[in-house]
Amino acid sequence: MAIAHLAAYEEFVEFITSSPTLEQISELHFSHETEARISALLQANREGILAADEAAELDEYLRLEYLMRKAKLRAIEKLDLRK
Repeated sequence: MAIAHLAAYEEFVEFITSSPTLEQISELHFSHETEARISALLQANREGILAADEAAELDEYLRLEYLMRKAKLRAIEKLDLRK
């Protein structure tokens, strides 16, 4: 799978461009399909059978997850300031 074509990036872009509320951002997560793919990659990594292209794919998921976590934390902080 080409890194630039990860479905997770499209999911993230679609979500962000849908004008989500802070509450929706704070609950952001990968789709079930993406979660399953990440789990499979992690399992292959644990078993030592992860191919180089799969390792690159996993790295991209980790980068995107980091960005998602930053967005979620920022949204939670802003929600807490409202209280």
